[in-house]
Amino acid sequence: PETFELSELLKYVLDVVTKYQRPLVIPAELGLMVDRINAALTVLLESGYEDAETLPKDVPRELFVYWDTVAAAREDYRNTVTNYFSGDTTTISAADAIEMLTNWFDQVQIGVGRAMTIGSKGIDDDGTSGVPPSYFSYNITSWVTNNMKNSKGLPLANAKAMAV
Repeated sequence: PETFELSELLKYVLDVVTKYQRPLVIPAELGLMVDRINAALTVLLESGYEDAETLPKDVPRELFVYWDTVAAAREDYRNTVTNYFSGDTTTISAADAIEMLTNWFDQVQIGVGRAMTIGSKGIDDDGTSGVPPSYFSYNITSWVTNNMKNSKGLPLANAKAMAV
């Protein structure tokens, strides 16, 4: 459900920026997250990765690195703005925003396609029902401990690979 909401939001903002051709003025903290997401997407696109005809259960390395980088950027952003924004802003030109939003929208559509391929198969569903999955769970298949502990004293780790 969140992915479909994100898709609609991206489409709306893209339509508005395209129509009015005005730059986006955003908080500097958001600008840092946007830069990290765009850099991660550039790495993914430049890797030449393409989905196999049959999607594997193990998340391909290129997609894992993209997911991990974007998830870290999102969490860092949330942590940075938990209590306040700096008050600084950054501007994204209309042309850059249109390119960025188009790239993001395209990736979300690819993700929706993957979700439908992987997650719509269930009881009495051969994957053709058109009903999207509500969520995914992943099994971490490779990790490294990071010398940190949670509040109960258990060791924490950073994921290095996962499978659906």
